[in-house]
Formats: sequence, structure tokens, C-alpha cells
Amino acid sequence: MKNPYLIITVDGTSAVGKGTLSKAIAAKYQLKYLDSGTIYRAAALKLKNSGVQITEQYKATAEHLALLDHSSGWYDFYCISEKHQTYATIVDGKDVSNQLSSEEIAQLASIVSSDPQIRKHMDIFQQAFLSLLEHSPFKGVLLDGRTSGIDIFPEADIKFFITCSNEVKAKRRHLQTGEPEADILASLIKRDAREKLRKAGQVRPADDAIIVDSTNLTIEEVQRLAFNAINNR
Repeated sequence: MKNPYLIITVDGTSAVGKGTLSKAIAAKYQLKYLDSGTIYRAAALKLKNSGVQITEQYKATAEHLALLDHSSGWYDFYCISEKHQTYATIVDGKDVSNQLSSEEIAQLASIVSSDPQIRKHMDIFQQAFLSLLEHSPFKGVLLDGRTSGIDIFPEADIKFFITCSNEVKAKRRHLQTGEPEADILASLIKRDAREKLRKAGQVRPADDAIIVDSTNLTIEEVQRLAFNAINNR
């Protein structure tokens, strides 16, 4: 039976413009917006604040999975302003939105998300969003992630995979966070290499994904390409 809701996935590595595009699509087509990257950053922050040491050799334990148990209500993500497309991320009752944009948390999230047990745990959580739509005003769900079109919603109605040069990604992230551009570039290269080579959740486009290179495109041009693809699906 075909899913009654519209499912769209927007995947790619970090700082390629997925978030801006995803929020625009979600607003235009009345979709529930879910940011997979934010979930992993929040999970990394939760583990870090709980005293868990996250190194390149990190492996999740039963205790770590218990800390991230969804029934405990440790995580929440909601829209503050649809007009300005701003969202708040709540971890253990506190708004941690500003903490999640640092390169430190980005690196920790990349490591945590490479663990197969963590990915399975988080995939189930994100898939559960469909069950929450029945009594909501939303017409579907949009998942902004890395491999959501492969691992979470392989049945999605339309899948996008966004790419961009590392140099442009570093410049965009510098404007967003104010951190040194050279440091960001080195961090991006390291993280992208890890995510493309890891066994669990390897970042790559789904076979049926629409690939968009945003390197030389404006925000408006990327959105126009996406809207046309959705309207003509």
C-alpha cells in the first residue's frame, strides 16, 4: 500500500546547503521537518555531558543507548518561527541550539554516527515520525540528513543529494559560526573522509536520487531546481 504522506529526503555531507533547502521545501509543501544531523549532534552533546569519552575508536555500549532512549524524552526539536525558518533543539529540557553549531560537536557527532548501534537506534526514532502525522496539520515529512534516502526512507517519493566543493562549504560555515575558515576546511575534509569510508551510514546518494551541485548556484537557484522536481514528480 502506498504511503498516504509525501516523503522527501535531502542528503549530502555537511555545509552543502541542505538545511536551507530542506526548510524551504518543508514550508512550501507543509511537511514536518526533521533534521537528522541535529539529532546526532544532540546525541553527541548528551553523551559528552554524561561523561562519555568520544574518541575515534568510540563504540556504543548498552549504557550509552540507555542514555539516548527516546521514551525518556531527552530530545525535542520544534519550530520557533515558520516565517524565519528557525528551530529550537532541546536536550534534557534545555535549549542547546547554539551549542550544536560548533566544530567540536560536529566532529563528535560524526564519530558517534559511525557506530552501527547508534545509527540503528536513531533510524528507528526518525522513522517513527510518520506515525505522528495522522492528527497533525502536516501533509508529509522531510528528512534532512546524510543517508536518509537509503537507510531511513528508501521508499521516499523524491530524494535529493546535495554536493558542494569543500572550499565553498568552509566559507559558508565561517560566515555562519565565525570560526577560522582554514580550521573549518581542515575539519570538513577530515569529517567527509570519515563519513565516506565508514561501514555504517556511508555517505552516498541513493540510486534514484536527484544530485544537485550547489557550488556555483545561489540559494534561489537550488530551491527552484528542487521545487520543479517536486512539482513534476
